[in-house]
Amino acid sequence: MNRLATPIDSRGQRGVVLPVVMIMLLVLTIASLVIAEQIGTQTRVATNASLNEISSQAAEAVLRNVVNQMRSGTIATDPGSYPLSTSSYPANGQYKFEASSYAGVLLPWQNPKAWAATTSNTAWCGNTTVQSCKYIIEKLPNIRPPGFSSDVSVFRITSRVVGPDGQSVVMLQTLFQKH
Repeated sequence: MNRLATPIDSRGQRGVVLPVVMIMLLVLTIASLVIAEQIGTQTRVATNASLNEISSQAAEAVLRNVVNQMRSGTIATDPGSYPLSTSSYPANGQYKFEASSYAGVLLPWQNPKAWAATTSNTAWCGNTTVQSCKYIIEKLPNIRPPGFSSDVSVFRITSRVVGPDGQSVVMLQTLFQKH
């Protein structure tokens, strides 16, 4: 019982292979575009995180250097070196803080004009390449801690670093007590 194959009647056939392949190619193309966009976003996020870390490390280095300079006496800690200033901005970034004088006025570390007037010292930023490394020192009111017979001078040190890209700005603060 050998049967010969009957010829296929092409009039009853429909060409579904081409549309199916085209739809599959479209899906693959869209998936590739989505993956490429995600990779680009992840790269930007990683770059921004790296620049922010560089700026943070530089700001910490500035604080460390200022504190060390104040301890050694290179940066003056006597109250006369810190003028009360709410309208002029000294290039050395040293201010005397009196709450009554700053009522309704931005504190120096909050004021863009004070930062603009302060001299940048990128050498204090450590081994990083940043656009700007600045600090402001504010002489705060003296305190007398328990157990001390005399007042202690207190300073608020604020560092502000603008990273290599000009966009990653980091500000850090610390308090320094001079016994």
